[in-house]
Amino acid sequence: MAHVRAAPFYLQTQGKIERWHQSLKNRILLENYYLPSNLRQKIDAFFDHYNLRR
Repeated sequence: MAHVRAAPFYLQTQGKIERWHQSLKNRILLENYYLPSNLRQKIDAFFDHYNLRR
């Protein structure tokens, strides 16, 4: 795996990961999490859905 450098603030280069971050952030902000373990479970569930099921 090689580290690829891109121009800062040029989202077309990093579009897929930027979209993933936006989707994750929007999903997390919809609910309140009172324990870190609850947040971790939701992130794991989102990761599973986003990468493996859709």
